[in-house]
Amino acid sequence: MTLLIGISVCIDRGQRLRVGADYLYVRRAYAEQVRRAGAEPLLLTPDTSPEVAARACAAFLITGGDDLPVSFEGAVGFGSAGGEHAEDGERIAWERALLARLATLAKPVLGVCYGMQLINLIHGGTLYGRLTDEHPGAIDHGGGSSTTRHALEVVEASPLLSGLASGVEVNSCHRQAVRAVAPGFRVTARASDGIVEAMERPPFYAVGWHPETDPASSCVYDNFVALARVTTGGAP
Repeated sequence: MTLLIGISVCIDRGQRLRVGADYLYVRRAYAEQVRRAGAEPLLLTPDTSPEVAARACAAFLITGGDDLPVSFEGAVGFGSAGGEHAEDGERIAWERALLARLATLAKPVLGVCYGMQLINLIHGGTLYGRLTDEHPGAIDHGGGSSTTRHALEVVEASPLLSGLASGVEVNSCHRQAVRAVAPGFRVTARASDGIVEAMERPPFYAVGWHPETDPASSCVYDNFVALARVTTGGAP
């Protein structure tokens, strides 16, 4: 039976792809990994209602993106991180509405990098706004167009991380990171500087690095698709 995985996309307001035109885009590797793991990827546009999107797919992938406010509490609107790297407000609002709907349906969600940070914020956690400035002793986690690699320490067993051994090197590209973990979530992996790299509170799962571009940890997608099959029986 076909297993449909919905994948969120980024919005470009005429700044990166083509001046004067809005575009939706996402790195193809996300869809490629979902397909390789045995599911069918479906790109989700913010022009689709969150209710329709939530019903259409068996599980969901919130992809990487730009900066978020360090906390939704007291933030003026969405996407209020400020600066040229702030994530688009429409995207944040749409994904927030989608995730609220999914919390009532118990369909699996995987957040990657920005996706992990958004899941943490929505459920009451906070972020480091600039990791290198706010976390003494932080290692290089990359960010922007800079990708680096660092070791991953698996601290608790998780079906999402099955097959990953502590010490594996992973692809990293994030300026921000989880600071206070949202209530009810358990941390399953950290970097050597203590930064949270994986956390979960089923049906929500999240990782801070980019397993879709990292052969050493691509099993994360196999595990997520397997979780989706078990949870949904293979159908939306």
